[in-house]
Amino acid sequence: MNRLRELRKSKGLTIEELSKELKSRGVNVSSSAIQKYEQNKRNPKIETLERLADYFRVSVDYLRGIDPYKVYVYYSSYGNRTFLVIAKSKKQANKILSNELRFDPYYKLSDFEFTTYPVDEAMIEEL
Repeated sequence: MNRLRELRKSKGLTIEELSKELKSRGVNVSSSAIQKYEQNKRNPKIETLERLADYFRVSVDYLRGIDPYKVYVYYSSYGNRTFLVIAKSKKQANKILSNELRFDPYYKLSDFEFTTYPVDEAMIEEL
């Protein structure tokens, strides 16, 4: 979880400050737990990983060091409409699309095909 350390430092936070910030958002993670995550001595629960990823606005896979990219672009076509969604996960992309389509009964999310294109920060800025 060295990316956790990188992300924390990029925000200029100490371990204690990150713990307090997370607790203020309803995520009960002690500073000692964060330190163990950063030292790879302990793995966070998936719920904690998701909340950390949300806080830093990155994907869980990026946070875990599996993926070199922070977000994904989901490209979906349905009927005569095309959607390009920038999201951290397919779940988040579905949520964005469902908000877009909730007033249009013609479209069903189950009908969408998703193609994932990994992007880095420079590419996001261009979008």
